[in-house]
Amino acid sequence: MKEWAIALGISLLAFFAPIHALLLSVFILLLIDVGVEIAATFKKKEVVLSKSLRTFVVKLIMYEIALISAFLVSHFMMNDVFPIENLIATVCGLIELKSILENLDQMSGEPIFKSIIRTLKKKERDIAPPK
Repeated sequence: MKEWAIALGISLLAFFAPIHALLLSVFILLLIDVGVEIAATFKKKEVVLSKSLRTFVVKLIMYEIALISAFLVSHFMMNDVFPIENLIATVCGLIELKSILENLDQMSGEPIFKSIIRTLKKKERDIAPPK
């Protein structure tokens, strides 16, 4: 029985090997999002709720199921003509990137890109020789 379970596990890992990078990328983006969200919560001196961790688990399960389903549809129904799983991973990644940027905005108190541009302009003025 144990050998059968190990063989099944290895077979599943081998079958989903083509999308392991997508699954891992979405997982890492989710981890970064939760980390930045917790840091923003600490910065606001609020209590970290289990809601954010519960949201992480739900998002992880939903994103991974969506990616696996898209892979199955692409592989078996479309004969790999169009890699839907890449499109799904891109959408999931953009959603998480937006969430990360929103949390960074909360931490800095202003849009993060605006502060980066202001800092770069200040550095440019400091480096540029006087005219």
